[in-house]
Amino acid sequence: MWKKKLVCWMMGLFLGATLLLASSLPAQAVDVTDEQIAAAITGGQKYLFDNFVDQGEGQGGYWVMGGNEFAATSAAVSALIETGKYSDPAYAAVIDKGVKYILSVAMSTGSFSTASLYNEPYNAGMSLVALSAYGKTATLSDPDSAALRAAIQSGYDYLKAMQSADGSWPYGDLSNTQFGTMGMFYASRYLGIPIKGSDWATKLLTYLDANQHDTEGYFGYMGPYDYIYTMTGAGLWCLAMIEEGQLGFLPDGVTKTRAQRAIDWLNLNYNNGGLTNGWSGDEYYIYAMAKALTGILGTQGLVGTHNWVQDLKNAMWGYIEGGQPPVPNSTPVPCYWTEAYWTNSPNLGTSWVLMALAFANPSTESPIKFLPENPDCDTPILNQGMVTLETTGGTTISNAQRQNAGVATKTKEMTLPIGAFDFQLNQVKPVGGTTVLIIHVPSGALDPANPDGFLDDQGNIKAGLTWFKIETGAWKGNAAIPIVYDTADKTIKVTLRDGGPEDEDGVANGKIVDPGAPGLDSSSPATGSSSGSSSARCFIATAAFGSTMAPDVLTLRQFRDKWLLSNTPGQAFVSVYYNVSPPIADFIAKHEGLRMVTRIALAPVVFGIKYPLAATMLLFGMILIPVAYSRRRV
Repeated sequence: MWKKKLVCWMMGLFLGATLLLASSLPAQAVDVTDEQIAAAITGGQKYLFDNFVDQGEGQGGYWVMGGNEFAATSAAVSALIETGKYSDPAYAAVIDKGVKYILSVAMSTGSFSTASLYNEPYNAGMSLVALSAYGKTATLSDPDSAALRAAIQSGYDYLKAMQSADGSWPYGDLSNTQFGTMGMFYASRYLGIPIKGSDWATKLLTYLDANQHDTEGYFGYMGPYDYIYTMTGAGLWCLAMIEEGQLGFLPDGVTKTRAQRAIDWLNLNYNNGGLTNGWSGDEYYIYAMAKALTGILGTQGLVGTHNWVQDLKNAMWGYIEGGQPPVPNSTPVPCYWTEAYWTNSPNLGTSWVLMALAFANPSTESPIKFLPENPDCDTPILNQGMVTLETTGGTTISNAQRQNAGVATKTKEMTLPIGAFDFQLNQVKPVGGTTVLIIHVPSGALDPANPDGFLDDQGNIKAGLTWFKIETGAWKGNAAIPIVYDTADKTIKVTLRDGGPEDEDGVANGKIVDPGAPGLDSSSPATGSSSGSSSARCFIATAAFGSTMAPDVLTLRQFRDKWLLSNTPGQAFVSVYYNVSPPIADFIAKHEGLRMVTRIALAPVVFGIKYPLAATMLLFGMILIPVAYSRRRV
């Protein structure tokens, strides 16, 4: 009798563990894929292209939006640049004409606006986003570059003068203020003007405090009262832009930061207020919240237990309007999203959705990526904050994320003040050529009074500025990779070569895959070579899942970083894996059947890492049930 009870108990344990496994795995079948989102983005781009109003040869052009073509054109230009279309000559010609229209209207009115004071912060802010993005992307002659810079400076001065004494932009609401802040943020970055601690940022922070609810933490439209979902996104994005978006607690260890209070409220209200899986059909809200969560949580962060990026992608696919839905890897089909709150404008709605996806979806190519600090970072506290990666000349960034310096060992002479990054650079031209990655670091890391920063007490860059990569579990610097601190715009710029030693695949193919870090080595500018098997990626898993940012790939990488690279046997295993896996991964990546088989094979490994207790119980049951039955037969 006891044997039957044991068998029943073990079968129950096995079934329970199986049910736990089934309930724990994500519902991948209903999730929109990156390929579908790429097709939707292509469709939105095509819609904007088809609806451009060309004013003729040598003239500008615009997009229609209920009489405010200035705002629609600024948004469309920004959207096309931020989704990487300037590298396409046909789209580049349209963007060039759109910028010409923006400049002609802005400079003729002297106010960067054609509308009433009610709309001026929107118009001026959006136009400065467009012009600043264009200045970083287009290759301009010296006179044209100077004229563009003068226009951006004019817009910056105009917006700064418009800011009210209470820190808001007219007419005292957080919606206008969000767009005023955006204009100041993008223009400041382009002009090299510090943001954190500036007079306008300090006043803005006072205004944000007045608009955040004391106990619940959300932000409101005019005071903490109404439109709280949309305005919480606006408030969080404003905090991120002025480098006040840190999560956690203030130095007293008791009081939560402004951003943490707002995120905690969002955790509790993710599906309330007409939201479905955190998102509504309001494109304004989508744009505001996607920027906010990207700048505060990052694309790998969760809202409570919710994968907000996947929810966003699912929602945007469901809200597509138009005729035939876009099909991945086929001829682009125009599709659009209509902004229904003000003007029923599909040009504006489509532009906002494209920019939201450029911010939030890691695989979407964009010339700018915002990377907030990881909650479990090992970055010195004075150096913590959002890092911005930018490219120029049509090169785009995808699959970017932060890494801790502690993922590999380093000598005592080495410091990586802001940690490390994973990223892929795309559309490098010519193939085999070089491109410059611009890194906007947190202000604290450039404070001469900060001993852990990049600068000495005289404000000069410290000796040994080097680009570091991982080689067999250790950080190594390479003096052959050009890296400089630009005192004019206060950025670190590293020149990377397609197929060079800094490119992980070592192949000149127009793409640079580079896990690396800007750092300092006080012993020597060059501490070794980073050629060979330098990597922070899981080759085979990446080939199987199709992205370095796939959740299961990240799980495997975190296991490697925490449990393998932290000890000698694990480092030896990783070294062998790095040497033998690239050709295997390359073969798997070319065959969809092998990719599927590899994903199935890796599933129990990933499950075991995520849920070690359940995996142990499952394994225990699988071993004991056959034993129990064999004894019963005896």
